[in-house]
Amino acid sequence: MATFADQNSAERRRKPGLNPWAGVVLALAVILAGCSGLTGVRLGSYVDDANLSAAVSERFAAQKTADFARVKTEVKDGVIYLSGTVASDEQRSRAEKVAFQVAGTKGVINNLQVEKP
Repeated sequence: MATFADQNSAERRRKPGLNPWAGVVLALAVILAGCSGLTGVRLGSYVDDANLSAAVSERFAAQKTADFARVKTEVKDGVIYLSGTVASDEQRSRAEKVAFQVAGTKGVINNLQVEKP
């Protein structure tokens, strides 16, 4: 009759091979790599765009000479898209300059409208 110690050591002497979790990890790696390859979008680009958008919003909020409260920003692949309204042509140009000054900006598309008096 086998004792508990004999059964336990027999279980530890399984066939050599991969850990059962290795297959799960490998499958996940393949799936995640495939998703990135299909969409062409990496997770890092979402994070970079979000950081860039936050930095532009901070810069706009810090401006004392212009009111950018109605300026919306969207960022895609490092390009900043400005939309909304401003009070003057000067503020429209200023918003574009401020956006260009943020580190990591690849371009600015200025779709701001000037309010009519």
